[in-house]
Amino acid sequence: MKNVETKYRLRKGNKIVGFMRKIGNSSYFYSRDQFWWNGKAIEYDHIDESTGLSDLNNRAIYEMDIVEYSMGDGRDLLGVVLWSKQQRCFIIKDLKNPDINVPMSVEDLDLFEPQDLKFKSYIFVNPELMVELGVRDN
Repeated sequence: MKNVETKYRLRKGNKIVGFMRKIGNSSYFYSRDQFWWNGKAIEYDHIDESTGLSDLNNRAIYEMDIVEYSMGDGRDLLGVVLWSKQQRCFIIKDLKNPDINVPMSVEDLDLFEPQDLKFKSYIFVNPELMVELGVRDN
């Protein structure tokens, strides 16, 4: 049986305090810098899951990230990465037109390549935008 790894970003309020890796159902590893990992838990109050995708600068993309994204030529669109319970996948909610929700994958097939994404910011540092878009922090 294959051990599945899931990565998370850990926050206290709007400050990133570390990262967590979950391997299988019972192994957890923590890091403050994503370089040194150990079993000592880091205190947090918000957790953001990794999409498993990276941007054009090889930066991991997590839910609650604001990204430039491309649906063809150029990265001229701006959106926030969120988990969709309805679609059961990560989506990009467009910031100019919040009614547009672009799935990041379909049946485990990634719809974006690294060159299609560029990290810009975090939505959790802008609570007014979160309210405007109806985004809740977990």
